[in-house]
Amino acid sequence: MSRLWLSSIGVTQGKPENLMDLKPETKKVNGENWSVWETERVSDKETDRYWVSCIYGHEQIWLTQPIPASSTRCKTRNFEGSPEDQSVSFICN
Repeated sequence: MSRLWLSSIGVTQGKPENLMDLKPETKKVNGENWSVWETERVSDKETDRYWVSCIYGHEQIWLTQPIPASSTRCKTRNFEGSPEDQSVSFICN
């Protein structure tokens, strides 16, 4: 099997299989473009929980996990070109 590279990062409200993708806001920080998601929870219901998905090999593999309930914002630097040449971080605070 060949290596699968990260193709995208996404945030959903509710479990990722429910396909409730949230559109990030794009912000420029120190000349770099960042995708920013507001993730403040409005209730304790499971359907209001936010999840991050790291998607590899053009949707062949999805790795997902819930975003901590205490997080109000998450961000990642937009990557351009080949992802295998870059380090990618997903930061929540």
